Amino acid sequence: MHRTELLKGAYGGSGWNRSSRCLHCCTQAQHVGRCYDSALPALSALTEAFPDDIPPEHVSEAAFLWATQLWYSYGMEVRLADGHMQQCLVPVACLMNHSPWPHIVRYGHVNPESGRLDFPLLRACRAEEQCLMSYGPLPNLKLLLFYGFALPANPSDTVLLDFEMLEDGCKELREQLLLRHDLTLHAHYLRQGPISVKLLAALRLAVGDEQYLRAVEQRVCSPLQEGMPGLEGAVRGVLRTAAEPILHAYKAAEGRCSGVGPQAENIAHFIKGQIGILQSSIEQCLHLPVVHRQVQE
Repeated sequence: MHRTELLKGAYGGSGWNRSSRCLHCCTQAQHVGRCYDSALPALSALTEAFPDDIPPEHVSEAAFLWATQLWYSYGMEVRLADGHMQQCLVPVACLMNHSPWPHIVRYGHVNPESGRLDFPLLRACRAEEQCLMSYGPLPNLKLLLFYGFALPANPSDTVLLDFEMLEDGCKELREQLLLRHDLTLHAHYLRQGPISVKLLAALRLAVGDEQYLRAVEQRVCSPLQEGMPGLEGAVRGVLRTAAEPILHAYKAAEGRCSGVGPQAENIAHFIKGQIGILQSSIEQCLHLPVVHRQVQE
């Protein structure tokens, strides 16, 4: 996650004072660590009760991580015949590889009449051809973390941005307006294509001066629509401030990454995808008009 801090100031008055910082963190690893900590008392009790069957090394953090990786990699969400969703390990099917252009897309429902889990083909699969399925619209980061591979030109790839707003005199009003319009400064995604309307709207409320905020409060204008040029310039400036350091970091990483083999190739696919998205977003901030088209986040 890349976190950017919005400092005091607005697009009017004495100018816009801001700084940014990037923070890469693997939230999935933190989640697994918390799960292990919460399960440790029960696991320790099992080793004490059954020392011959469950030795301590079988419930170590490394063993827990290994089991979690298998579960995340091979587990499937399946709707059972009674309608309940359940994470399951499905023989053979769990070994099928992912593709954005798969043979199988509609699966995961147990047939209540036959009791079978069917995998109908969307398109023909020739003899001896690898049968591919879709794991869903997953970005390369999740594919790498949970499945160990990345895709070139992944249409579902994203760059995650998280913004934080420092204290200022309008902080409470900004928060109220964000809530009213169902907006947030957190968990925004950059993708190939138009910048998200919701991201732009949230940043307008984050950087707008008091006059603009009061106009939004009185419903004279909407953050979902473009504002005055000064406001739009400040919004794009914040986006550039967030995106440019991340882009430089990925370009530096790309220069340092070398080697052959699947791992090096997957890392190269991931980095290239991130660079492409960031360059596209910065280009929109610099030169292109904002396209008001709803982009789902």
